[in-house]
Amino acid sequence: MKSQFKSLKNSKGFTLIEVIVVITVASVIFTMMFAYFGTPVLDSAQPVIRLNQTLALTQTAERITAHFRQDHTADLNVLKTNLTNNPSQYGQNFSIVTNEFVKFSKNNDTKVKKKKDPKNILKVKIRQDQTNETITLLFTQQT
Repeated sequence: MKSQFKSLKNSKGFTLIEVIVVITVASVIFTMMFAYFGTPVLDSAQPVIRLNQTLALTQTAERITAHFRQDHTADLNVLKTNLTNNPSQYGQNFSIVTNEFVKFSKNNDTKVKKKKDPKNILKVKIRQDQTNETITLLFTQQT
């Protein structure tokens, strides 16, 4: 019996205190690494989400342009009215900031009253609702 007790006492191994210290140190190191690396990993989807929102706004601008180009002889007033009355036909999650006739002069654009002036330009500015990004579109009457 004594020989078995001596062999257990002299056996090489870890004590319970050593195991607890290793687990505690490892958990502290893991917590620090997660705090340092965890946030970028969790936020890594944000650029993709923002890109999708930007592409949706660009697609809305392309739909507006394509609708106008379908009938290149259409009056700009028709496009202006469509944008005012039914903007959802062009896309979702956007709002129209500007939808007016302008005339450019020297370093700025001014709102014009007459819609028959051939030099008038329809200025349409749309904004993506989540990101507040904007795209400005300029339409002129094609002849």
